[in-house]
Amino acid sequence: MRAKLAEHGASIFDTYELLEMLLYYVIPYKDTNPIAKRLLASFGSLDGVLRASEDELVNVSGIGERAARFISRVGALSAIIGSEVVSEDDRSFDNYAGIGEFLTEYFDGDREPSVVILLLDNAMNLISVERLYRGIDYDNAAVRSDKFIAAIARSGASAAVTAHNHVYGPCYPTVGDRATDDLVERALVAAGVRYLEHFIVCGKRYIGISRSRISYISSTEPDESFNSPEEPTDVGERVFSAIARERATLLRELLSPLKGIDPLELSKQILIKYRPLENLFSTDIYSLEQSIGESAALMVKLYAYVCARRVTDGFVFGKPHTAVEIADYFKAAYIPASEETVYLMGFDAHGNPIGCECVGVGTVNSSEIIPRKILHTAVRMKASHAIIAHNHPHGFAEPSDEDMHFTSSISNMMMLAGVRLMYHLVVGGFCTRIIECTDF
Repeated sequence: MRAKLAEHGASIFDTYELLEMLLYYVIPYKDTNPIAKRLLASFGSLDGVLRASEDELVNVSGIGERAARFISRVGALSAIIGSEVVSEDDRSFDNYAGIGEFLTEYFDGDREPSVVILLLDNAMNLISVERLYRGIDYDNAAVRSDKFIAAIARSGASAAVTAHNHVYGPCYPTVGDRATDDLVERALVAAGVRYLEHFIVCGKRYIGISRSRISYISSTEPDESFNSPEEPTDVGERVFSAIARERATLLRELLSPLKGIDPLELSKQILIKYRPLENLFSTDIYSLEQSIGESAALMVKLYAYVCARRVTDGFVFGKPHTAVEIADYFKAAYIPASEETVYLMGFDAHGNPIGCECVGVGTVNSSEIIPRKILHTAVRMKASHAIIAHNHPHGFAEPSDEDMHFTSSISNMMMLAGVRLMYHLVVGGFCTRIIECTDF
């Protein structure tokens, strides 16, 4: 079953089978199939099982104290994932070093230059991160200040930090970097936004182009050739706020059934490299194996599938749902996805969802996404209205030009068949964007 899970994902398994595999880790040498079925029968659903207290769980035959603790910890993990998916990221910063270290992790592994903006509220809480340019150097003439202003307007941020990476060095600003930064600074200040800093990231090193000087801070070793405003500290200690420490403890408990690993060190490694945890869950299993090992990768993917199934199983078709509940459904559905997938959700004349089906795998402008299939699916459902959704794996939810063109084409085609396309959801690593069909 584990081999099939690694090869095919969760779609070929029933909910009781996912729960059965989960119990393998704490109930060895026993048939956990009947235990999983008893749990679902006792609590009514996977959500009921994961919400149950340890005292309630031990009343189910076959569940001891260790298994009850393990199940409750998985429930706590799925609650964290849900809150992260809904509220994007709860990270806050209290100094520039913390922002710099966040950016070294963000750019880690990038092999092309890109420009990003960190959008913050007045309390220095991170609202979102938007990658504004990919494959373009900061000093390129294509970098325009209006794109930064648009990102501010969409988010309602009151403060901003910008950054770009030097893939091959050097770790200091060029004349072009400074000229572009001056242009961006004037635009953001004119828009009434506090422009805090621009960082340049090169591997594990970063610098901030301060308004008066260059400040250098390294997340590895200090470089005496630059002015360092404070002693470098271990990146792990900076990453772990009170919330992060709580999550590290939770992950350590969930990883402890694995043999031959240090669960504390592995949990720290995971939280440093993958934040929010949604990023960990959406990473494909082969990449995870290279990063955290085969056994840990399989366990993490199983957790991802269980957390996602908890939400999607609890979504009842044929009854009213709010826009937030519908967005949460798609966010959960995309948690374990490592490839771009398009779904269509149909609605009756009263606005109740009546079905949701996959209508294509691949980019929205790929030949694998056939508009005719989308239309036929909506008509077969007898839908009056519809929503389409697709994901940007390992990316951000900013709609591309292809996304906008695709939405316009599908909206016009469905209208001819008497089905109104309400909107197109784009689900990214941190948030969901809505393409309103009234825009066309």
